[in-house]
Amino acid sequence: MNQHDQFILDLPAYPALGRDDFWVAPCNAGAMTWVEKWPDWPTTGFVLFGPSASGKSHLSAVWCGRSSATVLDPQQMIEISSAGLPDSIKTVAIDDAHTIAGVSVREHALFHIINILSERGGYLFLTALDPPAHWPVMLPDLASRLALFPTQRLYAPDDNLLAVLLVKQFADRQLHIKAEVISFLLPRMERSFAAVSALVENLDTAALSEGRAVTIPLARRILTQMSQTMPSSEGFQSI
Repeated sequence: MNQHDQFILDLPAYPALGRDDFWVAPCNAGAMTWVEKWPDWPTTGFVLFGPSASGKSHLSAVWCGRSSATVLDPQQMIEISSAGLPDSIKTVAIDDAHTIAGVSVREHALFHIINILSERGGYLFLTALDPPAHWPVMLPDLASRLALFPTQRLYAPDDNLLAVLLVKQFADRQLHIKAEVISFLLPRMERSFAAVSALVENLDTAALSEGRAVTIPLARRILTQMSQTMPSSEGFQSI
């Protein structure tokens, strides 16, 4: 790729402490601010919410790297709560926290963990699809605690971030894409993180099976195929 083919990516890279770099953009800058603000949080917990594949788990991992947190899924949360949270644990991260609501044993386990962390001066990082106010929480005490937690939404990515993700995911597959291909894809693809992964995977598979590079004609064909296999509202434009 020569100088004229390179796509200009004007975004800072955030070192993700053992994970791939996290790219800060307007859609996630607010969330990163909360991660960097720790441990100066106003309460024991914080909730990051947004759609699937929007970067919630990645940001949670960045926070875990900073805080040395123990990562639990809802089932592990029940088990560790029943056994007793080890004295050494003062920071905990739980993904898919919205799945806790409406399940009595999970709600009581989360409430127990929040109380223990509060007593220890610890912290809890929750990720979810929606803010706690939208969760069908049955336990009033848990609902009251969650209502005190600050929340931050992850927004849809802009063109710069989509370009970064496309270039990076192609590079992860040892594919070097010309700037004209990225420019062609951006206005025609779905505006989501999940769409980037799906698009790159489909283009990579087609390029490998046909023994060719990822070009605009190939990109046009794959976009058309993808638009025909999902509702038009999903955002892929038929070319």
